[in-house]
Amino acid sequence: MRRASVIYRESGYFGELAPEWLVYNLGMLSEESWEKRLYIPINAPFERQEIDEFDDTASITVPISAYTVREDKPARVGIHLPTVAAFAKERCRSIGATFDSSLIRRLVMRLADIEEVLQIDVRFHIQNGGFD
Repeated sequence: MRRASVIYRESGYFGELAPEWLVYNLGMLSEESWEKRLYIPINAPFERQEIDEFDDTASITVPISAYTVREDKPARVGIHLPTVAAFAKERCRSIGATFDSSLIRRLVMRLADIEEVLQIDVRFHIQNGGFD
């Protein structure tokens, strides 16, 4: 199974492809894992994924408030999973549903959010092969 992939979209006048979303496959996380931070490597190259390749695997979009940074973990973005779970619970509550973290198998992250938190141009590095 792929660990991470990138979804591209057409951008600009000539319809050039630009990376938009980072998709990270979690597998099955324990209940205790949802009480911790997860550090995701953002080293390119990533496998390209098409939006229509998404299946019914339970996914959750990471809110910008859940991102963290650690100086000793360069080229990694931290995800505060309790914040992600709280965000999901609130969204589910607003539509009359319940949130079950044991069903989530994939995180979906906006690259613009990661760039803002890390203060680096992640999309440039993805398009050019990595963080060398």
